[in-house]
Amino acid sequence: EAVGGDVYGYPIIIAASVGALLFLLTPYLTIGILSRLRQEVRRVETSDLVAIASGLLVGGLASTLLAFPLAMLPNPFGQYVPFIALIAICSVAVLSTLTKKRELMDLVGFRNAGVSADDNVTVSEDAAQNIDAPSKTSARPQLLLDTSAIIDGRVRGLSASGFLPHRLVVPQFVLHELQLVADSDDYSRRTRGTRGLQALEEMRQHPGIDIDVRQIDADGPDVDSQLVNVARTMNIPVLSGDTNLERVAGLQDVQVLNLHNLADLMRPALAVGDETDLKLVQKGREYMQGVGFLDDGTMVVVDGGEPHVGETVSIVVTRTLQTSSGRMMFARLDSGETPAP
Repeated sequence: EAVGGDVYGYPIIIAASVGALLFLLTPYLTIGILSRLRQEVRRVETSDLVAIASGLLVGGLASTLLAFPLAMLPNPFGQYVPFIALIAICSVAVLSTLTKKRELMDLVGFRNAGVSADDNVTVSEDAAQNIDAPSKTSARPQLLLDTSAIIDGRVRGLSASGFLPHRLVVPQFVLHELQLVADSDDYSRRTRGTRGLQALEEMRQHPGIDIDVRQIDADGPDVDSQLVNVARTMNIPVLSGDTNLERVAGLQDVQVLNLHNLADLMRPALAVGDETDLKLVQKGREYMQGVGFLDDGTMVVVDGGEPHVGETVSIVVTRTLQTSSGRMMFARLDSGETPAP
């Protein structure tokens, strides 16, 4: 009887063990699945969700209209063809709306301003919430800054003067790269990195500049790849002074606003043979040379200008030279004009 009692007790023990195990695992299974589903939905762009819903709506209406005549077909076709037609029509409708989503959004006047992550970019949940939530203090369009743009002091002036009315977004991995540059053993790199950190701090303290250092984790072999992936995902341009980054981004349909291109556009249109007035501020390196600067900072070396340092003279441009540090001009005094005091 004892043996038989033990045998009959086994199912109860097994059932109790399975029940306890399910009791412990059920919250993890249900909450984990819902959390995973929530994360997957967060990764999908808002425009994609709208396109899928629109496709299902159009496909459902079309298949409903066809359901009655298809149901009149002889069995077994009348039983299965309407269901097959529903799946096929909805699939084609969803595929069409996803393919033409941008044209459809433009047609109804809706622009895609949402942010999500695709296979190449992984955004943390907290960062995604920060991205999705509109700024309480600013509704400005956004720009991503790379390391070269932060180091370039012109960004601060453009933003402070109102010529760059954007919200400047600095991903955390860009700030990390800037810190590595500032800690470099190379003096030149260390100086540039330190200047970039100082410029970033000045921009953060300036009341007229909206800048946001944001935690955005992105996949990529280097900082440039991560930045391009984030820019493509967030659908915003990058502000940079790096020509190589501009080329890489262009291959992936990411817009890059190059500061050097802006400087070239703003540079006075002086060519060889043009005449202008220039104030000479110092002596040149060579004999009898004087040096002046145009309004955009371009250095002009004037032959025979040393006696007129401190004066404004009329010059004729004789040669231009593009160097790694910028543009440089050579000129001579205009013999037909009397130097102005």
